[in-house]
Amino acid sequence: MIELVNLWVEQVNRKLTLRTLIKNLCFSFQLRIEKRDIILEIDKGMINLEATPRVLPQPKRLEGSEELFLSIILGEKKLREAVKSNEITTTFSFRELLLMETLFYLGKPELLSEFATKTNLY
Repeated sequence: MIELVNLWVEQVNRKLTLRTLIKNLCFSFQLRIEKRDIILEIDKGMINLEATPRVLPQPKRLEGSEELFLSIILGEKKLREAVKSNEITTTFSFRELLLMETLFYLGKPELLSEFATKTNLY
């Protein structure tokens, strides 16, 4: 799953329109995917995947299953729907949730579906 998140980060960072959305933001957040933590940081219009996971003070977090995150990254399911149906738990504000949904949906890598199929992740 880390490879898929990394592909998503690369896509967001490549798209100028998405980088414009986050250019004035600075915060870290955690994706907890089936008890595995992935820490990401938004800073200076870029999303960075932190190489060494650390404990975040009062972390902003999205937590759910690998299958569900894959579905969200591929654009098959909206983040808000998953939160509303309690498939994903979060500490994000509504505004932050909308931003993340936008980044997930518009940042989905074009070849991600093919990559996931080849690696049996889909």
